[in-house]
Amino acid sequence: GYYVPTTSRSITVNSTTHAVSSGNITITNQKNNITFLKRISGTSTFLAGAYVTVTNTDTDTVVDTKEITSAGAVFEGLAAGNYSWSESTTPEGYLTTSGTNRTGTFSVGSDGLITLNGTATRVKTVTIQNVPNTFTITKQDASGDPIQGVTFRFTNPDSTTYTRTTISNRSYSRFNQILRRYRRS
Repeated sequence: GYYVPTTSRSITVNSTTHAVSSGNITITNQKNNITFLKRISGTSTFLAGAYVTVTNTDTDTVVDTKEITSAGAVFEGLAAGNYSWSESTTPEGYLTTSGTNRTGTFSVGSDGLITLNGTATRVKTVTIQNVPNTFTITKQDASGDPIQGVTFRFTNPDSTTYTRTTISNRSYSRFNQILRRYRRS
């Protein structure tokens, strides 16, 4: 789980006395780490409520599942091997996306470097993005003509509500980030 630096260090040893002529050399190895960040798609806005799971695919062992905080979810000191990651929980009010935005793979070499998307470094950052859920409700009369000025209300089981009224120049309401716990009334 440590990065092996490739910078060489040298000292001079007297061939007769075997004395070292130039001080001490301290080599400090640093742990590798991969950090997962969570953002609203197309923005730099942090998004709370997501969890990411990292699994060692060589041993089929879950390394850990962590909540992605504003500082990210950091997995540090990973041993050499092949890994997969997945967003295991999507925040309420956001769509679960598919593909490379939600799952992926990376590897850690014997030198401690993390390789992701063909690039190897000691520190990697993966940004997972989610799109707010959006839906549109249209109210029509019996003949199919739109009705304007209709109020739609969603009620949470704890009786809190979310209300939207169509405006006079359109017959629909677009809702963004409605939490899954709301029901139409």
